[in-house]
Amino acid sequence: MTLVVAVSGGIDSVVLLHMLCKRQEEGEKREEHYVVAHVDHGIRDDSRDDAMFVERLAEYYGLK
Repeated sequence: MTLVVAVSGGIDSVVLLHMLCKRQEEGEKREEHYVVAHVDHGIRDDSRDDAMFVERLAEYYGLK
């Protein structure tokens, strides 16, 4: 099963992603695959920084 994980770059969604990936690393037998989703609305001047952070985070965990 593929699950889309919405990650804003804030602490809550980053911890959620970490916990999901950690659970898989620890060998829980689940057929789950994660895809990271982020939307940059461009409302804040630094919103691009959040998008880049989430992109690097997905790469770190080996996710799309």
